Amino acid sequence: MHRHTGILKQSYRCFFSKSSKIGPSDFFKFSEEVSENLCKGNPVVALESTLITHGLPYPENLRTACRLEAIVRENKVTPATIGIIGGKVHIGMNLNELGAISLKNKNLLKISRRDLPFVLSKI
Repeated sequence: MHRHTGILKQSYRCFFSKSSKIGPSDFFKFSEEVSENLCKGNPVVALESTLITHGLPYPENLRTACRLEAIVRENKVTPATIGIIGGKVHIGMNLNELGAISLKNKNLLKISRRDLPFVLSKI
């Protein structure tokens, strides 16, 4: 087990305690593939979605995102493209979700970690 895994689990339990009225499913949506591989202890690599939403024009952005995920898979690792859709942080996206965020939309925000609480509270 990775040495930081215990710290992550402990922090996770503290933030989402039994007495809390909110839980991880209120904020996060893990794809089935990512969830299964994390549970098995298999490697998962996070891919940011800024390249898709703000970096490249459509359809090059979608093709690039799919190619990056393919490269990760070729190396026997599970890709987890991360972005916010419908008020939840999606960790691992399917082709429909990647396609939805690849279309240029004025409502797509470029955010960082510090913006997450504010953005999630407004959606």
